[in-house]
Amino acid sequence: MMLAALTWFAFGYAALKLVGMSLARSPGFGRTAISFPQRLRAGEPALLIIAFSVFVPLALLIASSAARSMRGTFDESTTCYAQIVALRHVPAVRHAADDSTVYDRVENFKFFAYATGQELRIKPPDVTAILSQRTASTAARYARDRSGKLQRQMDREIAQALHCLGKSK
Repeated sequence: MMLAALTWFAFGYAALKLVGMSLARSPGFGRTAISFPQRLRAGEPALLIIAFSVFVPLALLIASSAARSMRGTFDESTTCYAQIVALRHVPAVRHAADDSTVYDRVENFKFFAYATGQELRIKPPDVTAILSQRTASTAARYARDRSGKLQRQMDREIAQALHCLGKSK
């Protein structure tokens, strides 16, 4: 994240410097070397402060937003994967989970889980463990509620799983 902030700062500073050079109308500009005290009087510290205060927060905001987005995609992928795979434990909707699209959806969610896990620096064996753990807990929850005591919660979870499949209940 800091590398991104430094990169944005460097490019932003360079862009502001080029704009300043192109708009400078002093005679002899570009032909003579400008000394350090002249640069200080010409506003170099102000340019550095402006570039730092604009581009570093922008880079940090973009990097943190991207990390949050990746985490959300990882969570959604692993949750949908677990819900779709666990649908086979629910007799009432088993027929909805027998489409040929189910395999494609499961593979897509698995791919996104591994891809976003890699971006989040989660090792593939850990992603496999997360997928297995979420699938096992979801399947156990589906199998446990055969008595119908938690019917409203089950209906909500089944609706979410069907939403992951691209179907409505």
